[in-house]
Amino acid sequence: MGTSKWMKIIPVAFIMYMLAYMDRINIGILMPYMQKDLNLSASAAGDIAGIFFWGYMILQIPGGILATRWSARKFIFILMLLWGIAAIATGLVQTEGQLKAVRFLLGVAEGGVWPAVLVLLASWFTQKERARANAFWMACLPVSAMLMAPLSGAPLAHFNWHQVLVIEGIPPLVWAFVWYFAVKDRPSEAGWMNEAEKRKSLAELEEEQKKKVKSDGFGAAFKNGKVWGLVVMYLFWMTGFYGYTLWVPSVVKTFTQDPVTMGWLTAIPFTCALIGMLC
Repeated sequence: MGTSKWMKIIPVAFIMYMLAYMDRINIGILMPYMQKDLNLSASAAGDIAGIFFWGYMILQIPGGILATRWSARKFIFILMLLWGIAAIATGLVQTEGQLKAVRFLLGVAEGGVWPAVLVLLASWFTQKERARANAFWMACLPVSAMLMAPLSGAPLAHFNWHQVLVIEGIPPLVWAFVWYFAVKDRPSEAGWMNEAEKRKSLAELEEEQKKKVKSDGFGAAFKNGKVWGLVVMYLFWMTGFYGYTLWVPSVVKTFTQDPVTMGWLTAIPFTCALIGMLC
């Protein structure tokens, strides 16, 4: 089948989730300025950063189910439009309460994207390919963090934080239509594949499904000790990861007042992370 699916699916998904991640963590760069304008305490700033994830949890399981039973492509398209609107609305807030509400809604909209992409990749890539596909796609996390810092820091020299958030909320609305027309749910729907490629890909995926262990349902998953071990491991990882990601700009700002310099310094650790992921 060549490299066609790698070039057609992964780059579009990469940019899509990169935009999601940027709209999620850009508040870390902008928070020092938001705290001053909205009179936010450090505790309130932490609540605003964290409330996103309360919303994010809502569509984690339902999102995967809906993507499987309906369409991952259409579901993500709708979510992109919703999170783009929520991201723009973040730049229009005037109070702490409004900011918390919009961040929560942004979390809800973005929460279904991750499981839906996993469903989509499973519909295109076999098990032996899936780890590599996930690695290429997930490289968007350090890349978006690298880009987010200077892209959010540099505009602060010319715009206020309200305007920066509005500007950064527009790209998902545009990319949603690129996603919708470029990505298909499964090989059988891809117009850029010839019939021989479609048959080969579908045969490989169908053969893999025949060997698949039958699921015992969600109840069995909740009773599985290995599942809970993975949950705890992921909890510790995400706690450290987002705790660092969202607060490092505030720390950097204590020794530089230049937003451009702050952005570039914040990007350095994520540049190292990308090198580590690819190596």
